[in-house]
Amino acid sequence: MRSDPDIDDNCAEDAQAPVTAELRISILVCTHNRPETLALLLDALKPQLAAAPAEVIVVDSASRPEAAERVRDLVRQVAGARLIRVDEPGVSRARNIGLQQVRAPWIAVLDDDEVPTPTWLASALSLIRRLPEDCAVCGGNVRPIYPKGSNPKVGPRWSAYLSTILRRGEFDQTDDLRLGMGHSIGRTRAFRETGGFDSRLGRRAGNLLSGEDVLLALQLIDAGWRIWHSDRLEVGHIIEPERLTKHWVLKRAYWEGVTTARMLRIQDRRTLHAEAARIAIKAGPLGIAAILAPSFRELRLRFAFVAGFLASYAGALSGLPRV
Repeated sequence: MRSDPDIDDNCAEDAQAPVTAELRISILVCTHNRPETLALLLDALKPQLAAAPAEVIVVDSASRPEAAERVRDLVRQVAGARLIRVDEPGVSRARNIGLQQVRAPWIAVLDDDEVPTPTWLASALSLIRRLPEDCAVCGGNVRPIYPKGSNPKVGPRWSAYLSTILRRGEFDQTDDLRLGMGHSIGRTRAFRETGGFDSRLGRRAGNLLSGEDVLLALQLIDAGWRIWHSDRLEVGHIIEPERLTKHWVLKRAYWEGVTTARMLRIQDRRTLHAEAARIAIKAGPLGIAAILAPSFRELRLRFAFVAGFLASYAGALSGLPRV
């Protein structure tokens, strides 16, 4: 697994509970300045933890002092939960530090703005018993929880940027991935053997870089693992009002382009060059169509994606600081 040179600077603030034979799953939650939504997540887990064996690991990724104190109080209210403080922000780094602390054969990863359904843990434990041996990860549905009183009209691309996943059934999705690791369960061994989350990707303060979960899924597939989906595994995703603004979604689309270019740099530079050529050919006509669109349409999101991809690609070629 990718090591972190500063891991010794971070310590578990709560004593570890003894490992028991019944411990089948560890729940990893990384949080950054969101104690309000973290409280909702932990409140949803508490009654489920009383009925099923699981450990909870919360990694506080450089929250502000007042938020960090609130996170500490929240974790203390969950029996057996452990808190790890990380002083350098970055979701990939936080997840890898948490991954090193996991003691169960399966890990469930939850984002701090998600609320698991009342049957989430029972469904996860049931899945563990019946998923095939070559399954490394099983993702689930992500249902948006919009601000009270709002009736947002978002298209498919905007909805995807809100992490919405609504798929029926239980099936192998290896060849049709729609997955976010932040609402999935996976084999701890597979995550560790593949190297964990790449720290060159993932959110950091001030940007909307992502892709660390998609890259890990692709690396797992390359290593021979399969990826599944089950609609019995479901979380609600709390949508902040800002994410329903045109400014946010255009920024998110731009950073998705940056993310895609960076992922291709990591995976295969030859593929990156070919994809950049293909996208560059389309950039002009797409930009004109986006400008002429009579109202805000998904064409503008597509163009923002193209702009982000080409900006990242050009920066890499010129030796400028990478976007």
